[in-house]
Amino acid sequence: MDSTTSLPTMAPPPGAPPAQTHRHSTHEWEMQKPTIEKLYIEEQQTLSDVMSIMRQEFGFVASCKQFKDRITKLGLDVKNMRGSSILAMGRARVRRKRYEAKDSAFRVNKKSVDEQKINRYLKRKGISEEMLLSMPSPVNREVVLA
Repeated sequence: MDSTTSLPTMAPPPGAPPAQTHRHSTHEWEMQKPTIEKLYIEEQQTLSDVMSIMRQEFGFVASCKQFKDRITKLGLDVKNMRGSSILAMGRARVRRKRYEAKDSAFRVNKKSVDEQKINRYLKRKGISEEMLLSMPSPVNREVVLA
């Protein structure tokens, strides 16, 4: 075989992670933040879809762990909320409905929280409206413990 003949390169199968990922700087991640936010939050794309789009359309290659870590650091991890946050929203919703006859809408990191998500959490944990009203607020709990 002579040196001018090139061997065909084997491309990784579709969806397979690249052989080696580049370690991007904080500045590079910040430059990609609007695109990642648009795909992950606004368009509700899965993480693997975001990774694929970023690789194919923008040449931005990073591992799944790198994406997960940066999504958290960039404040974009809003698909999963803490139970304490959901309880606070549930408590506020019940109080406003009962005492002020108002409906409530909540946003976490620019993303609206679906009322069904709150209801599902409360049902799963077996928490009634009365229990929500009788719970101490986080501010009061800190004052009591201090």
